Amino acid sequence: MPVMNLFTPFGVSEFLPEEAARHNQLTQQISQFFESEGFLPIRTPVVEYFDALSKGLDPQLVAQSIRFFDSSGHLMILRPDHTTPIARMVASRLSDRPGPFQFYYISPVFRNTHAEDTPMELFQAGVEWIGTSSPQSDAQVIRHCVELLRTTGFKEIRVDIGHPALAAGLKDADRDALIRNDYVRLGRLPERGPIAVAAHIPELVALDTELHALNLGDVIRYNTGLIREFDYYTGPHFEVYAQGIRQMVACGGRYDRLISKFGHDCPAVGFALNLSLIQEALAQC
Repeated sequence: MPVMNLFTPFGVSEFLPEEAARHNQLTQQISQFFESEGFLPIRTPVVEYFDALSKGLDPQLVAQSIRFFDSSGHLMILRPDHTTPIARMVASRLSDRPGPFQFYYISPVFRNTHAEDTPMELFQAGVEWIGTSSPQSDAQVIRHCVELLRTTGFKEIRVDIGHPALAAGLKDADRDALIRNDYVRLGRLPERGPIAVAAHIPELVALDTELHALNLGDVIRYNTGLIREFDYYTGPHFEVYAQGIRQMVACGGRYDRLISKFGHDCPAVGFALNLSLIQEALAQC
């Protein structure tokens, strides 16, 4: 008689009552924060048609996606991120409505990363500010991210800011090394510091002015080697780190061309918080 497997697949979540209570408390706290800042909740399907969603998916996400066929033979995909499905939804259902739109979400994404220490299911919380293109909106999104982390209990926070223009002209091997933070392979350490290291990029200079006006100058630094692994970022993008957590806890940026891949030209900016990582860190405090 075969032995019954009573365990879940690696990297998916199940919560005992006390764990579920902590998760619900955290998500309620985050929801209250987002709504106090003017964001409205949005929900995208866990399962989508691959052909429909892949129009906007970054190749890296396609490679990591979990796909299967439904009973009718359609190729389906488990939601691998939130930004792309929201872009599809805006283009298909909101193109005739005046913006801008401010949305937030709190739900998991699913990725097959082929890494033993990387979960398949990742809870995320984040915002998408759609229909506005300005350094003020970029700065406000960074402020929302920093303030949310402070609200959940983190005091020491650092925001690294980059821009696609900083990677212009890089060889593919060097770009890959930067994405992987492999500075040995790169042969140098990227320059990091105040806006002076990126003063040749007007968008970052304008963003820096707005961030200092929001009293965030002490938590930000510009990173000439910051390259996000997803290609849809078109302007300032950022990574966020918190004391006591070695991994990045949040990331985001401007993606002005993504929604147009679904037939509606509209600028946007947002961020995603690694809620799984945050909840684990808070549970250990």
